[in-house]
Amino acid sequence: MAAKIPKNQTIGQVLFRIGCRINEEILGISNVKVPVLVKKLKSLFGTSSAGGDKSSPAPFPWTPLERIEQLEHLKEGPVRPKVIFKHSTRCGLSSMMMRRFQQNWDQAREQADFYLLDLITHRELSQQVARNFEVPHQSPQVLILEGGRVRDHDSHGGIDRLRPGLESKNPA
Repeated sequence: MAAKIPKNQTIGQVLFRIGCRINEEILGISNVKVPVLVKKLKSLFGTSSAGGDKSSPAPFPWTPLERIEQLEHLKEGPVRPKVIFKHSTRCGLSSMMMRRFQQNWDQAREQADFYLLDLITHRELSQQVARNFEVPHQSPQVLILEGGRVRDHDSHGGIDRLRPGLESKNPA
């Protein structure tokens, strides 16, 4: 049976009334603001992951890349791979690719050193990375270094293809 919308009400007003009725009849609450409703829903359904673990994952082990001197360490450091993520904090695509990168590389946290370069704050340092490693500047961009040289790099959506342990497919 289809409900009729009174002539003096918009669809939005009717949907609001339906939502209020659900609040009152099903959830047992009325006249509440959105944060209170969210809190009630969280108490009913919980906020944990499928595995039941309510703790949040450890933050990704980024080392901020903020000084020119750090670039020399990247070139001269031990054989352990180093990964530079050049990130624009003003770009939605860059944020999305950083989240996906962190998911793809989460299991490799102990296999490499990870450096995060904020392009907005450290534009000149980003240009220096491009000159030192002879890789044209892009954003977002990932460079994988081994033995002080670029083993692989990519930018934008191509970052997804970069995986721990992959052989070089895009050498500088």
